[in-house]
Order: sequence, then C-alpha cells, then structure tokens
Amino acid sequence: ANPPLMIGEGDRLFCYVYLDPNNPPQEIMLQWNDGSWEHRAYWGENAINWGAEGSVSRQPMGDLPTLGEWTRLEVEAQRVGLAAGAQVNGWAFTQQGGTVYWDMAGLVTRTPQNGQKFDSQRPSARETTCHSRSRTPWPSPPRTATSNN
Repeated sequence: ANPPLMIGEGDRLFCYVYLDPNNPPQEIMLQWNDGSWEHRAYWGENAINWGAEGSVSRQPMGDLPTLGEWTRLEVEAQRVGLAAGAQVNGWAFTQQGGTVYWDMAGLVTRTPQNGQKFDSQRPSARETTCHSRSRTPWPSPPRTATSNN
C-alpha cells in the first residue's frame, strides 16, 4: 500500500469474509507486510505451512467462521508482531481449498493516517479502509469473530 497504514497502540486489523457452505475452505489466512511477510493469522485447520506455528508468523485464531454468513474477522496488530510505529505496506488474503469471498478490510485505529485528522466530535476509534472489494451483496449483517485463545 502506498502510502502505508500506520499502526498505533491497541490497533486492530479487520476483514469481512463469506465462506461458501457448499464448498468451504480448510483454512483462511490473513497476512501483512511491513517489509516482511512474517505477520499472519489463520482460522480453521493448520493447512498452510507458512511461518512458525504459534508465533507472530502463523498465529492460530480458532475455528473457521460460520459458513454461509458474512463475518468480520479481527486481529490485534500486536498479536501478529505489528507494534505501534509499524507501517503496513501489503496485505494478502489466502485460503486453502474451497470458495471464499473477501470484502472490505482495514484498520481500527486512533492514529492519524498520512496527515489526516479525525473528527474531534468522534471520540471512538476510526476504521481506515485499505482494501475494498464487493463480490456478493451481504445477505445479512456481518458478525465479529474473535479468537478462542
């Protein structure tokens, strides 16, 4: 991404995903690049052999999201080794098998991005979208998946 996303204290990375109930994947993985691709989180089976299991390069997040529903995946940036001050310049959406629809992804942050100032009337964190792609209209409101760990 140019310009990169600036990671701040307590930031969370998010992505919306829909897994086809007739052809589910074994695993889905999100990857981030800050000069290295060694920042990954995955849901489902441990089927993609990139990074070291249980480390910031391959962090297990639990079971696959519910099939046939839009779900918001969230990962604490620090959990995948992206500390405050890191700059994310790439994002990968990876799956093992099945059919997956990836949609809006971004960063929940209080850190201004590229000189942008936040609305002073909004004290809550702001979502910064770094990638958006709609393939299917959402059949129902998305829900948030959190880690089981």
